[in-house]
Amino acid sequence: MKPSTVSPEIARWVARALFLESYRGQEAWFDLAWELWPGICAQATADPVWQRLLGLGATGLADASDCAMARRFALFAETFLIHSPTACDELSRRLRRHAQKDRQIAQVTEHLVRVAERAMTEERPEYVVWESKANDILPPTCVPCTARKMEEEFWNRRDSFDVVVRGRSVYVRGDSIPKEIDLNEREYRLLVLLLRFKHRPLPTIPLYLRVYDQRSKREDLTELYVTATYLKSLVSRLRLRLRDAVPGFEVPDKRPDGRYVCRGEFTSCLILAVHDEGGFGIPETLS
Repeated sequence: MKPSTVSPEIARWVARALFLESYRGQEAWFDLAWELWPGICAQATADPVWQRLLGLGATGLADASDCAMARRFALFAETFLIHSPTACDELSRRLRRHAQKDRQIAQVTEHLVRVAERAMTEERPEYVVWESKANDILPPTCVPCTARKMEEEFWNRRDSFDVVVRGRSVYVRGDSIPKEIDLNEREYRLLVLLLRFKHRPLPTIPLYLRVYDQRSKREDLTELYVTATYLKSLVSRLRLRLRDAVPGFEVPDKRPDGRYVCRGEFTSCLILAVHDEGGFGIPETLS
């Protein structure tokens, strides 16, 4: 296979496929660990990085199976996110190198290499979908999709969601079919970020920069000023627009730390193209 640049979306897609080969049913754990990985790596502690992943699950137990799962995730995250492999043969080489250090991994290395080769040569995802269920307490599930998968598994059941965003279009549940609502650009950007990071407090300055399409922060801006001048009225308008259309949609005025967070028992589906993720670059982590 000829070398080819691996985008962050493709890297995550392949890493997820490899991980779930060994740990089926752990999709939510993988998504949360992947989301938190950059921050975990930045922690200044002497503990191995994989140990910092323990406790992310619902049980929080650090038994042998949790430790093995954390080590396996760290292997894939380190391979894809830090070294950024540029070809499938490079990934294969790294997997085999790690297998020399870990007897458990050695037993399945060849199988993982075949899975990686198949994933890297399959049809590439064109969309990224974030789905949130009404009773979720974790961030939305992220699913890279081909156009066909997106249509079949998400868009064709759009009437089952309370709110759906596809590209620049926003739909809410209607009497028989979803009803499109008109949001201005800033309201749209704010909604996308609230849905993308549902249940996660959004830091004030980065939120402002994304919503108002600002490339850099002015030195005189403070969180208090940004909230009072820009975000408070915008959040209030969006809350008012969706209050009746999306039952359960909640954006509390503010947390004690001044950050906004989206909560509520409503379902959502956020569908964005991989190449631009909605035109304004949704980050892996908003910080």
